[in-house]
Amino acid sequence: MRAAVFDQLVLAHSLPNDDGSGDLFGRDAQFIRDASVAGGLGGSPPNRQAMTATGTAKLLALLATDRALTPADSAVVRRRMRRDPAEQRHLAARIAGGAARVGGLEVYAKSGTWGPIYADAGIVRHMESGRQIVIVVFTEASPAYRGDFIADLTERSAERLLVR
Repeated sequence: MRAAVFDQLVLAHSLPNDDGSGDLFGRDAQFIRDASVAGGLGGSPPNRQAMTATGTAKLLALLATDRALTPADSAVVRRRMRRDPAEQRHLAARIAGGAARVGGLEVYAKSGTWGPIYADAGIVRHMESGRQIVIVVFTEASPAYRGDFIADLTERSAERLLVR
């Protein structure tokens, strides 16, 4: 397992700026080309519409520590991401399901699928101690992923790193 500490966040986001061509236009294209912008891309990005597992983990770590937004706004986002497999039974094989096996944990997560790609990412917080971990799993398989690996990983990670 790897741990990372982040002391700076550069976030560039704007409402769609589209000329109808389906590609970047105007200020978005200018920002992408501008190598003088600290943290900018300075060229042509190979993938500007998707996140890597590492990028997702960084964003969730910032959200978990109230550094992605204000503390109040971070709490609102986490509340909307809260997952409970007792209320949503389909989460039993996901991060929330693994955390429920341990008990005393709260999960803020998002999962998604796109064809053969399955993603589950979330913050797992030990309610008594306040300790938390970020778990991110992206799979690509044919046939598409099915199984308990994500829940098993969450359960074992939480037991080892949070519950001691």
